[in-house]
Amino acid sequence: MVAASELSINDRANANTMAQTIFGEGVTVVRASYTGDRDSSATYTGGDSTSPGVVPGDEGIILSTATHGISPIPAALRTRATRP
Repeated sequence: MVAASELSINDRANANTMAQTIFGEGVTVVRASYTGDRDSSATYTGGDSTSPGVVPGDEGIILSTATHGISPIPAALRTRATRP
């Protein structure tokens, strides 16, 4: 049986953080915008170690079509990005 584990999720990532996560090192994001409910987007890290072969990469973004589509996220896993 496989043991369950969770991705580390930042559910308060701003548009620049999400864009930088998509493009990665070597690209500088100057300005990005996101239109949508702030509860419908997040970034994640640790994909390769927690879900190898399931997620598309070690880090990425999550976009949901529903408000609160990403919750509940345990407080111990939350990190807060500075909002502009």
